[in-house]
Amino acid sequence: LVHGVIAPDLNSAALFDTHRVDRIYHAPPRPPGNFSIRLLDAGGATLADYTFAPTALRDAANAGAATAPALGFGHAVPFVAGTREVRIVSLPGGGVLASAAVSAHAPVVSSVTASAPDPVTGQVSLAWTADDSDGDSLQFDIFVARSVGDDLRPLQLGLSSASAAIDTLQLGGGPVRFRVMAHDGMQTAFADSAELVLPNRPPLPRILMPAAQTHAYLGQVINLEGDAMDPQDGALVGAALAWSTPAGPL
Repeated sequence: LVHGVIAPDLNSAALFDTHRVDRIYHAPPRPPGNFSIRLLDAGGATLADYTFAPTALRDAANAGAATAPALGFGHAVPFVAGTREVRIVSLPGGGVLASAAVSAHAPVVSSVTASAPDPVTGQVSLAWTADDSDGDSLQFDIFVARSVGDDLRPLQLGLSSASAAIDTLQLGGGPVRFRVMAHDGMQTAFADSAELVLPNRPPLPRILMPAAQTHAYLGQVINLEGDAMDPQDGALVGAALAWSTPAGPL
C-alpha cells in the first residue's frame, strides 16, 4: 500500500503510509499516468514499475493561491520478493521524488494475551511479544474481530509499547479476538489473541431534539427526534424506539 502527495511543482513528493499487507479488500483504480511506483532490489535494479495518474487535492490549495494544489495518490500494487526500496518517480526521465527503504526481514509478533474484561470498566489488558531481526523500531496497530468473519475494526493505531488497555464498553457482547499488527515502516506481521467472550451491553439512546434546556409553552408543538445504537446489533430504528414522559407513553 502506497499513499502520499506530489508537490504542485512536480519536483518532490511525500510518502505518508507505505507498508505491506497480507490481503486487500478493495484495490482503488490506478489509471496510467506520468508517475510510477517503482520497486528496486538491493543493487538498485528495477523489479517492477506501476504507473499512475495522481488526483488534484482541491482542498489543499489556499483560497486565492496562484499555485496549483498538491496531487494525491493511494494505490495497492503487487509486492516483488527482493524489493529493498520503493520510489515515486516522474516519467519519462525517472526522477526520484520520494523513496522508502524496505527491510530484509518482516517483524515477528506472538503470544497475544487478553485479560478478562473488568466487570465495572469493561477494560481488557492486552499484551504481546514482538521482535525484528533487522533491529528496526516497531509500531503496533490493534484491531478487533468477531470470531465469525474476517472484518477487522481498528481500535488503537501507532502504539510503541507491547501492551495496551482496551475499552470494550462500545464493542458489544459475544466472542471476539484481538489482532496485533506490527510494522517496521514497511514490512508487517500480525498475531491474534485467543477468543474472548464479552458481556452483552445495553443500547445507548440519545435525544437529539429538543436540545437540553429547551423551553416550550403550553400548547406549543415541538419536534421530537432521537436515535439509539446497540453495541451488539448496531443502529435501532422503528418499533425498537419509543417516546414517553413521566405521565406515560406518547
